[in-house]
Amino acid sequence: MYHILEALRQHQNLEPAIAWARTHSAVLEARGSNLEYDLCRLQYIKTFLHSGPVAALQYARTRLSRFPKYLQQTQELMGALAFIPDLARSPYANLFSESASDPTHTASNAFTSEFCALLSLSSASPLLTAVTAGCIALPTLLKLSQIQQAHRTSWTTASELPVEVPLPSAYQFHSVFVCPVSKEQSTDMNPPMMMPCHHVICAESLERVSRGGKFKCPYCPAESVPADAVRVFL
Repeated sequence: MYHILEALRQHQNLEPAIAWARTHSAVLEARGSNLEYDLCRLQYIKTFLHSGPVAALQYARTRLSRFPKYLQQTQELMGALAFIPDLARSPYANLFSESASDPTHTASNAFTSEFCALLSLSSASPLLTAVTAGCIALPTLLKLSQIQQAHRTSWTTASELPVEVPLPSAYQFHSVFVCPVSKEQSTDMNPPMMMPCHHVICAESLERVSRGGKFKCPYCPAESVPADAVRVFL
């Protein structure tokens, strides 16, 4: 990854990233990623600006023709060739600006994100993420400490915070289910369970409402259902 990023940032070379995206095209397509096409589009623009329209046309015929899914975007790139004498005043001027062909800003972040996603890793530094989230939570925890000192109470929960700490969406990596019956968060030992009526409660709460191997939803008048009709909701 760092070898390819060095080629992008230091040498403005898109080919290593394009080769990597082509090698992993099946996985990227399954993820709904358009990384390979975006990299080839940037290479087309770079070729157009530095090598001329003839070289760009040849590149489009050999590379961009492989992406029928992005036919409309490719047609826009090819349509700009008709405005070559005065491209700066054409409707396609923003597509062919120098900043649009700079992979330092446009391709590096996208490539890093997809590379890390294929390894099930975050593209951001885990240490930076933890420290930033801690700084956001610190004022709330300080206020909690002051309230506890004033009321002479203590924090007794060991596995969860006693107050809600709102974090931006960028720092929320998994959902948290709170059982509407017990008001407790689900865990691996107490997972959420979904009944055929689509109501979801924790496994421990489900056991409390079970009778004779059947479960009755506490939120709807549905009849009791067999135990094998209830499934883990993950």
